[in-house]
Amino acid sequence: MRNVILVPGFNGVPKIYEYFKQELEAKGYKVFIPDCPLRDEITWDGYRRALDALNDKFDGGIIVAHSIGCAMSVKYVAESSVKPFAYISLAGFAQPFETPNRPDLDKGVAETTVHTNTGKRFAELVANRFSIYSDNDHIVPMELLEEFPMVINSKAIFIPGIGHMGKKIGLEKLPEVIDIIEKLDN
Repeated sequence: MRNVILVPGFNGVPKIYEYFKQELEAKGYKVFIPDCPLRDEITWDGYRRALDALNDKFDGGIIVAHSIGCAMSVKYVAESSVKPFAYISLAGFAQPFETPNRPDLDKGVAETTVHTNTGKRFAELVANRFSIYSDNDHIVPMELLEEFPMVINSKAIFIPGIGHMGKKIGLEKLPEVIDIIEKLDN
């Protein structure tokens, strides 16, 4: 079975990653979660080091990334030239934005810019690309959520009511991700 790399975002491992890990391991996948920097410690170099520690797991694997982890994993793949089989973003964005009264978040988000050539290179390396986003994301502006699939040339999947897919919305399961992975592997 394939490796699945679950790349966390700003606050670390979201609750739905526990669900993904349990479901995927039960189906025979090997699941890895890189030890990425959190909150005010987020830097591109920190993410690169965390992803480098799993570099040998990427070729032929599946990446599922959340929030800041989406852009960081795109940049990593484009720079490292690894060839994952598939990529699924959750609440992904490719451009920085500012959040009122959250300088810690703004600092991390500033590290996320995915330039057009990086998005294009990423799309050349990853054959299957999906971007899941929602209408009630309390963190990322809707225009950036809608733009991300275009930057990486992925299939946009809009699911209403699941927000930023983290703690605030209380999302504990997202079977659509498991469905995508199973359909790709059949």
